[in-house]
Amino acid sequence: MTIAGFLQRLFIVPLRFALRLFLGYRVIGQKNYKNLKPPFIIIANHVTQGDPFMIVPAFPVFSKILPVRFVAKRELFDKPGIKRTFVSALGGFKVERHVGLEETLQYPFQILKNGGVVAIFPTGMREKPKGRPRKARRGAAYLALKTGVPILPIAIRNAKGIKYDPKGFIKGMITRKLKRRGVTILIGKPFYLPKNLNYKRRKDLDEARDITEKVLANIRKLKAKKPENIFEVWREWIETNLWVD
Repeated sequence: MTIAGFLQRLFIVPLRFALRLFLGYRVIGQKNYKNLKPPFIIIANHVTQGDPFMIVPAFPVFSKILPVRFVAKRELFDKPGIKRTFVSALGGFKVERHVGLEETLQYPFQILKNGGVVAIFPTGMREKPKGRPRKARRGAAYLALKTGVPILPIAIRNAKGIKYDPKGFIKGMITRKLKRRGVTILIGKPFYLPKNLNYKRRKDLDEARDITEKVLANIRKLKAKKPENIFEVWREWIETNLWVD
């Protein structure tokens, strides 16, 4: 077991508990990945700095899907320190910019080739608190076409604008404002990009990128039905915590 795999499994339960307590955290759509085996790519909308810490707890502790390796911005690795060590240990890795897709995505390509799971935020940068979502880039589409692996789309809802600071959390605990947000992870059905598209052709990459963008947009529109009784609450909890692939 890798260090990232060990640490992700170690922190999943307390992290999920904290997210539930402070943000009303829920996971919808676990059945969509029940028969999915690595390697595959996770794509998700990017709304906060803590998005990876919301995605990892969406999977059971003993799932073969873990560890999930995350594409992180290069600036997090520029200077040695606690932040750099923490991000690396939990599965983050840097990618270079402006050097071409092949060189930029060489490391995540190797992870997929070796049977791992890579998570990418297609927009690259976080979404703005207000306004339209940012346009997706070609990275996820390039990797999916080159490797032929499926894509698991995930939408993070009701987390936009959350700032991870102690004062904000204390205030949110007192007013219960954060919990009323009901931060929800919506997991869509895995899909493959069309086999006739070639990752070496820019036109095909653009088409593949547009497909991933539409899938994410559709997932954001899904309605997350709230549990109506205690039995549904327990069923949802069991599906999230106890299912083992």
